[in-house]
Amino acid sequence: MEAGKEPKYTEWKDAEQMHSECVNWLLQLEFIKNEHRFIMDLIDKFFSDLGEMNHYRESSSEINELNENRLEVEALIEKMKKHNNELVILVDDEDQLEAEKAVRKDHQVLAENVEMAMRNFGDHKRKFFSILTNIMREQKHLFLIRKQ
Repeated sequence: MEAGKEPKYTEWKDAEQMHSECVNWLLQLEFIKNEHRFIMDLIDKFFSDLGEMNHYRESSSEINELNENRLEVEALIEKMKKHNNELVILVDDEDQLEAEKAVRKDHQVLAENVEMAMRNFGDHKRKFFSILTNIMREQKHLFLIRKQ
């Protein structure tokens, strides 16, 4: 074992617990999918301002990252639905030790992927709203200057 690394213990959950986690993850991923739609609507509304030279590099990078995250979330939703259907292997009366082990391993990998996708989305959302906030402040400032 490498120095500084602790062994990773796997918590064995029953099929009902795993199903509950899958349903919860699906709800969270669907919520993120809806947030992506909302952000894309904002992008459409503020596109001309996001495209200005002083915001272009930063905003285009974040828009690309958000799009990548959206695709990742959509793929995770499909994987999650498939995995949820595969949980039946754990409750059928057949002994399929290798298949059961694979389902449990998939569950662990999906848990890590969902956590990472949610964290990435939160980071990109914060950055995007920071850019958008700066644009709105600039617009307000320009409006006040023109009004004087």
